[in-house]
Amino acid sequence: MQLDRIFTILDKPKHEQAALKRLQGLSAPAPNRKRKPSHVAASFCWHPLGEARKTLGAEDAKQLKKNLMGSREEWLAELLDSERYPQIKGRVVWTPQLAEWVIDNLSPDRFDLIIKTVLKQRHLKLTDSDWRLVNASPIPVLLTAQPSVKRRRHVVAAVDLLDLDRKHQALNFQVLSAAASLAMASGCELHVACAVEFSEVLRDLDLIEPRAVREKLIKKSRPLLKTLCAPFEIPDERMHFPLGKAGYALNSVCKSVKAHTIVVGSFPHPEKAWLGLGNTATRIIGKSNVDVLVVPA
Repeated sequence: MQLDRIFTILDKPKHEQAALKRLQGLSAPAPNRKRKPSHVAASFCWHPLGEARKTLGAEDAKQLKKNLMGSREEWLAELLDSERYPQIKGRVVWTPQLAEWVIDNLSPDRFDLIIKTVLKQRHLKLTDSDWRLVNASPIPVLLTAQPSVKRRRHVVAAVDLLDLDRKHQALNFQVLSAAASLAMASGCELHVACAVEFSEVLRDLDLIEPRAVREKLIKKSRPLLKTLCAPFEIPDERMHFPLGKAGYALNSVCKSVKAHTIVVGSFPHPEKAWLGLGNTATRIIGKSNVDVLVVPA
């Protein structure tokens, strides 16, 4: 995955601008870049009175919208000072539906990555709009809550070795490729992790031993994982098989290695995005206390 064309969704004015700072960290010159970097930082702006033609009258509503857009454009121009951010173009977007606008207007042939700030309490806290974006975006989405990641020097790629069909293994390779690009751009070490899930009911009935399940999976999956990791030169000591539900298990790896980002794959579910349903990726995000890069199949 290249990181030459990044679309960053800015925070509201007076906020910390964590997404912009993360973009800045990924924009450093790199000798292996194939294209000249061209990034866009967009500020989303909207007010219902700007569309209230019946209430305010068409001209007044139009003027209000113009004033609001103008004010935001002035703020954006000051924020993206050409000397500080020479490779970033600013854009103001007027819409009440951020996720829908991004899904409808951005495509993989125009951008490599989307960066968006999310709230963080104990774990990342996503809004309904964030979930819709994650579930339906055709472009990888980096959800960040950390303006600085300098103290954490590791990236974790989460792979699925239980489904051996072609589409899942292709997604595993996409995840590793994206994680490798992110690690290289961030100057970090790359780890790979596969969660070993088991039936808690069977365990409580003493019908299975979780550690035995883990050892069996490792014995079966390690050759496949080594093949997957070979192009990325990941040594055995950076391959992890945590035991437990995916969300908890994978995030425990992030905590133990002090990772700043976990990279997960996701099969887009546009219909689920509107229903508020999720997949394994959304369960991992819901338990994450580090940044998450979601790579669509």
